[in-house]
Amino acid sequence: MTDNVLNHLFDHLTRPEVMAYQLQRLSDSMLVTQLPELPLHRQALVLLLLPDDRAMTVFQQLPPPQQAQLLQELDVPEAKQFWTALTPRQQQALRPYLLTAPGGHTAVILQEPLDQAP
Repeated sequence: MTDNVLNHLFDHLTRPEVMAYQLQRLSDSMLVTQLPELPLHRQALVLLLLPDDRAMTVFQQLPPPQQAQLLQELDVPEAKQFWTALTPRQQQALRPYLLTAPGGHTAVILQEPLDQAP
């Protein structure tokens, strides 16, 4: 595994505001590349520490399976925020992965009963 700047931040910073500041200094492409190397709970934390617009930009650049896992890791309000920020086309691409992702709030994110999901 390559030297992951995000892992380094988690290993050496304990204050969320300091980590948020350091994350601002990283490019979106670095975040997209290195985010999948983190444990899922840390990936979710990175997204939550970024400003909303930047978090959405980074989230949208991740592959759909990764997005589905992150939506399941986030609390429902945050997951719904990410879901609704996606375009209908992005939601359609993500839906099959979300329906098979482990986790308990898929129906809430999709805002429909699972038995009615296409």
